Amino acid sequence: MRKQENNLDPLTRMGYETRDVSLPTITKAIIWFFVFGIVSSLVTLGIYLAMVPPERVVTTTPDMSRMPPQPVLQANPRKDIVTLRAAEEKELTSYREVDAEHAHIPITRAMELQAQKLSQQTTSATPVNGVAP
Repeated sequence: MRKQENNLDPLTRMGYETRDVSLPTITKAIIWFFVFGIVSSLVTLGIYLAMVPPERVVTTTPDMSRMPPQPVLQANPRKDIVTLRAAEEKELTSYREVDAEHAHIPITRAMELQAQKLSQQTTSATPVNGVAP
């Protein structure tokens, strides 16, 4: 008996399986896998079709009078930006009367007046606790 055990494959002696997997069993498992995938896909499709309302088909042509206008493109964008910047600069650096009570003044002059106003408020303010800084 000992002699027959020595003739065995080393893997068999270590306890590995000595026979192959059954081909019909593998084939059945693969077939059931695909059947399950197809059936679950069909069930999911049925649920989707039952829950999502069908789309409405529009058979009328669109009203062309309600279409938005075509875009207006700039013929010369560099010239346009130069003109815009010049108009902005003129607005910021010139005097202009708005109405009888209001007038536009240059922004630098407005900042000077505001700084003077704030400095007068700061120097004339009295501290809360009566102690000057």
